[in-house]
Amino acid sequence: MVSNHPPFSTPKALDVVTDRFVAFCAELSLTILSSAVVRHWCWEWSASQRGDLNRYLTLLSWEDYGRTKLYQSEFWAEADNDALFTRRRVTRLRFSDRGVRAAVFVAKLDAALASTWRSAQGFTKSELTHAFTEEGGPPAFVESVPSELWEVAHEGRERAIPRVLIVDDDPVMRQAVRRILQKGPRPIEVDEAKDGLEALQRTEVHRPDLLVLDLTMPNMDGFTLLKRIRADPSLASLPIMLLTDEAVSPSEAELLGIVADGYISKPIEWDKVTERVDQLLRRPRRALARRRRS
Repeated sequence: MVSNHPPFSTPKALDVVTDRFVAFCAELSLTILSSAVVRHWCWEWSASQRGDLNRYLTLLSWEDYGRTKLYQSEFWAEADNDALFTRRRVTRLRFSDRGVRAAVFVAKLDAALASTWRSAQGFTKSELTHAFTEEGGPPAFVESVPSELWEVAHEGRERAIPRVLIVDDDPVMRQAVRRILQKGPRPIEVDEAKDGLEALQRTEVHRPDLLVLDLTMPNMDGFTLLKRIRADPSLASLPIMLLTDEAVSPSEAELLGIVADGYISKPIEWDKVTERVDQLLRRPRRALARRRRS
């Protein structure tokens, strides 16, 4: 993000956009996936609804390059069936810090959201033409973003070292997981928390790219932390790998696959930890979101 303010701050002007987006989703019972979340080069709001197809509404906003307090927005309708997908840019809006509170802009925003959701509802299975891949490239809409912004974001992404937060009340287990991750195929920044409460505090300071979570802990156990994270729009897309105390049954495995993005049973096979963590860090965020909803 090219801007005169810190790249991960959220301008007050976007509070209006957030309020209208949340109200729109509540009225239609849409599941909010992200709300004013920074995705390298823009702020993102997204919501979904599961049905014959999974349908998505995505709003992207970024500061007009070289012009502070002026913003551009795009509205995207998407649909997938966990194997194929399609997306369409429905409309664009521009606004300023001052104009965002005007009744005219609010009306335009509401109309754009409604139009985009109608477009998402209109997709049919025959229109799903693109396959998801493990190494999915940047989405098609990045082509519409100013090249200067995309170049800065691309360079930042290449330099970025993923952050993994290990949450376990056993310090020996935390150290063991830390050592195996740091010996893995990629550089990883590792942080630790001894329970769910400390984990929540740490995610507020530095949002991790992956959570490695034990289920049985004092103060706040893993299941409670999971529910808190999935209920928080700013953390809902966070991938989570669970550590379970014993082998799980097929029905338990199915449940864990819904609430998390993977699990490993104790005693731990360390090569599987390295492999699974690397897979989760490489997978596109949208693929992780689909996995939770299925």
